[in-house]
Amino acid sequence: MWFKNIKVFQITKDLPLDQETLEEQLSEHAFKPCGHQEPARIGWDTPLGRNASALTHFSDGHIYLSARKQERVLPANVIKEQLEEKIHAIEEQESRKIYSKERTSMRDEIIFELMPKAFTRSQKISGYIDTRRKLIIINCASSSKAEEFLNLLRESIGSLPVVPFSVEQDMSTLLTHWLNTQPPAPFLIGGDCELQDVMDEKNRIRCKNQELASEEISKHLEAGKKVIQLALHWHDRISFVLHEDLTIKQIKFEDILQEQLDNMDSDDKSVLFDNNFAIMTLELGALIDELLKVLGRSRESEKNAA
Repeated sequence: MWFKNIKVFQITKDLPLDQETLEEQLSEHAFKPCGHQEPARIGWDTPLGRNASALTHFSDGHIYLSARKQERVLPANVIKEQLEEKIHAIEEQESRKIYSKERTSMRDEIIFELMPKAFTRSQKISGYIDTRRKLIIINCASSSKAEEFLNLLRESIGSLPVVPFSVEQDMSTLLTHWLNTQPPAPFLIGGDCELQDVMDEKNRIRCKNQELASEEISKHLEAGKKVIQLALHWHDRISFVLHEDLTIKQIKFEDILQEQLDNMDSDDKSVLFDNNFAIMTLELGALIDELLKVLGRSRESEKNAA
């Protein structure tokens, strides 16, 4: 359940989020497998696994939610192959040309025939609501996945006033400055970064496990490249990569946290889950608070959080 990548959203208005009401609202949108002709379906799943029934997990002002999305896998090359075979057969038998409109119609018919036979695959999108900070933190790196999670929650509770988290400063400029100097305490620079040419967005340089204070990196910065992601360490507790869009990726909880977990021995899965969740939300909350101190929350975010 430990989050690897997070996207953070600010809740802009108070939400009634008592456990009983939220359970009822989410149950109306609980996950069900795809129908025969459905390409995809998303719904709420149980955080504690198949043997559990609750769709929420409340812990000290934090609400864990887990969405499950199922998709039917219908490879484009399979559709193309069957379409070409069908077109060839008609053109041979009827001595006529198949044009665009009929080709599209035939393709739709093939998809309709194949859809019920297609394999399915599932993925989970987890997140939690931090009611004290008025944040929603989603375990994903993709904006589209985050929107799927938010849209499902919005549909479930009727309204979800949220905005992407934002800061006043231009993040790329700030990350470039940090790489040139040092980030403020308690953050330290790691060994990964990505640089981008200001004149050509496709011109990028990725550095992995390198000494970023090297002359080689300095020359790239002097040539005008900007930093669009930078690896950082926080308090010897969490390492991560901060992106210019404020996505936090490649989160790694360090050994000191693992030692805390090792001391919480229990055979009860729900107790272990609750302990893990409590530690994770405590650490991520503190990390976000300290990031805001050095980044500077935008005025809109300050107003929404008030």
